[in-house]
Amino acid sequence: MKRLLPNTIHGYCGSLFATCRVCMLAGQQRAVQQFTVQPWLIAGMLMLLICDSDRRILGMPGAVAADERAATDEKPATASEDFPVVDLLAGELGQTWKCYNSDAAIPLSAVWKVAADGQEKEPVLICTGQPKGFLYTNEVYSDFELTLQWKFPDDANGNSGVLVYTQHEEKIWPTAMQVQFHQPKAGSVFPSGDAKSDNKTDRMELAHPINTWNDCRIVSRAGRLTVEINGVNAGETTGSVPSSGSIALQSEGAIVHFRRLKIRKLQREDPKAPEKPPEKPVAAP
Repeated sequence: MKRLLPNTIHGYCGSLFATCRVCMLAGQQRAVQQFTVQPWLIAGMLMLLICDSDRRILGMPGAVAADERAATDEKPATASEDFPVVDLLAGELGQTWKCYNSDAAIPLSAVWKVAADGQEKEPVLICTGQPKGFLYTNEVYSDFELTLQWKFPDDANGNSGVLVYTQHEEKIWPTAMQVQFHQPKAGSVFPSGDAKSDNKTDRMELAHPINTWNDCRIVSRAGRLTVEINGVNAGETTGSVPSSGSIALQSEGAIVHFRRLKIRKLQREDPKAPEKPPEKPVAAP
């Protein structure tokens, strides 16, 4: 009975409001005045408010408060977990990179330099290949996506590569995971120095002919490396130790050009979880 009473009164009062609204629309101002001055109409309006309150207390439908509706309609914005893309060739070379040469007397500038290429004057990193050594980032990376292009201008047996998780060891070659750019075996991945991994990959003939730009994409998640060469999945290695370090480029006896080196850090993931690489590369070639 208690649940029926508010509902019944609510319907009665609602009818009064409906009648009043019809009168107003019909232009019957006198009738409206009669309704508004009658004490029973005022009492009915107050009862309607009480009924609405009772309906909310009793949990009856149709009595959702305005603030509750607003809270239901509004959806919190989901913040992006992506880190910004960093151009590793932006600014002065020494701001982002350090160099180790097997001949300590030879400075960085004698082996590595950035030159403008083409009509758009795009920056290209040129390595003379002599002496052997490597250019490595000041910053350390663990989970990331790295994209770049490389080519050997005139050496069909040109050799170079990317060292991932590079440790700061002044030797040839430091502890790291190596992504091979050797022209016949580009895309192969294996441990270097004291590094370890569950497996290694061997690939052949993924590189374009000499003096043609090649694309490389490397995704690192919790020691798991996935490599693409010219849009082809070159394979995956897991269980890398170490699983963080600098990114390094090898000087290994041949002139090699690099450009469009861009990196983006990724959110740390459970090493046992399957890889979910970004849907889009960090930069289109």
